[in-house]
Amino acid sequence: MKNKYFLNSYKVLYNIFSKEAYSQIELNRMLNSLEEGEDKALITKIVYGVLENNLQLEYYLSKFVKKRPKLPTYIILKIGAYACLYLNSIPSYAIVNELVELTKQESKYQEAGFVNIVLKKASQTDLELPDKEKNYLEHLNIKYSYPLWLLNKLQKEYEKDALEKLLQSKKNKLKHIRINQTIISILDFKNLLIKHNIEFSESPLKNAFYANYSKLMRVEELKNYFTAESLGSMLIVDSLDIKNGTSILDVCAAPGGKSCYMAEINNKGSVLAFDIYEHRVELINRYAFNMGVKNIITKVEDATILNKDFINKYDYVLCDAPCSGIGVVTKKPDILLFRKEDSIKSLSKLQLDILQTASNYVKVGGVLTYSTCTLLKEENIGVINEFLNKNSNFELTKLNLPKLTHINEKEAITLLPDEFNSEGYFIARMRKI
Repeated sequence: MKNKYFLNSYKVLYNIFSKEAYSQIELNRMLNSLEEGEDKALITKIVYGVLENNLQLEYYLSKFVKKRPKLPTYIILKIGAYACLYLNSIPSYAIVNELVELTKQESKYQEAGFVNIVLKKASQTDLELPDKEKNYLEHLNIKYSYPLWLLNKLQKEYEKDALEKLLQSKKNKLKHIRINQTIISILDFKNLLIKHNIEFSESPLKNAFYANYSKLMRVEELKNYFTAESLGSMLIVDSLDIKNGTSILDVCAAPGGKSCYMAEINNKGSVLAFDIYEHRVELINRYAFNMGVKNIITKVEDATILNKDFINKYDYVLCDAPCSGIGVVTKKPDILLFRKEDSIKSLSKLQLDILQTASNYVKVGGVLTYSTCTLLKEENIGVINEFLNKNSNFELTKLNLPKLTHINEKEAITLLPDEFNSEGYFIARMRKI
C-alpha cells in the first residue's frame, strides 16, 4: 500500500472489534511500534473517530449496504465512511483506492469490488440524521453513537440540557496530569513546561495541569515528575480530606494512581492497596516505584470477601468500585461498543457487596468513600441508598470540591463534563458513627 495509515488503523480496530481489546492499549502498542515520520496523529484520529462514531457509521453505511458484510470488510467500510464524512484532508478518490487495496490485502479479494461501489456512493452522499422532533432518542442515538438502551436510562435520570451536554462532551486534546510533589514543586514543574515549550493549561486543582502528553513523554528531564491522572480521579482522593499520619485502605486499587496520590498526601502514615489479581497488584507496585512512593503496601485480596484481620483498623477506606465506565467514554469509546444493559444490574450488586465488605474495615469516626466513573444512578446513589438503609452506623458527609458542573444527591456528588473536561464521576463520602 502507498500509505500505511489506513492499514495500521485497520489492525488496531480489528483487534478491538474482534477480541474486545482495550482501545488505549491496542493503539499505544501500534504507535510504539511505528518509526518516526509515520503519521501517528492520523492513525489515532481514524481509530478514535471510528470508535466514537460507530453507531453513526453503521447507520450511514446501511443506506448503501443491505446485508452486513463479514467483520474485516465491515471495519474497512467503517474506516472509509468515517474518512468520507470527517477527513477533508484526504481526497475521496484516494480514500476509495486505498481501502479497495486494503480489502484485497486483509479481507477477501473478491469483496474489493463491493467496497469500491459502497465507498464511491458514500463519498457522494451526505449524512442525514433522524428527525429530532419526530424521534428525539433515535436522533441522539445516531448523532452521538450512544446505544438506545443507555439513552433510555439517561433520559429518565437527567434533565434534557444535562443529557445533551453529557453527550456533546469531547476528549480533551491535552491530558490531565498530577505533579509528583515528593520530588518537585509546582512552580519548578511549570517553569520546566515553559522551558521545553510544552503546551499546557491550568487545572482547577493547584497540583495539576492539562498538558501535551506526547511531548511530555519525550523530555527526559521531566521523567517521574508527573503522572497521568484524571481530574475526577484526583477529586475522589481530595474528597477523603486525608489527615497526614493516618491509616488508609484502598480496596480496588489497580492500577494505583489513587493509592500513590493518597500515599503522597499521607507520607507520615501508610496505605494498604488491595486488588484481586496478582498482575493488577504488580501494576500498583510499578506505579509506586515510578513515583518514588515508599509507604504503600500491596496485597492480593478479593474485595467482596471479609478479611477479619482488617476489621475496624483504618481511618480511611476508599472503595472505587468496578463500574460500567459510562462517565469516561470520551477517553475509552470502546465502552459503548461492548457494554450491555443486563450487565448494569450485576455490576450494582457487585458494587454493593464490595462496599458492604469494605465498611467493616473503617474505625469508628473513620471515613468510607465510594466512587465510580459512571453516570448511572443504579450504580451510584442507588447503591449508596441501599447501603445506608442496611447500615445505620454510617452517614453521608458534605463534600468540599472545586466549582465544577455537578449534581447533588443528598450529600453525594455526580460530576458532569464541563469546561474543565472533568468527565463523569460519582463520589459519596461517609463517616462511621
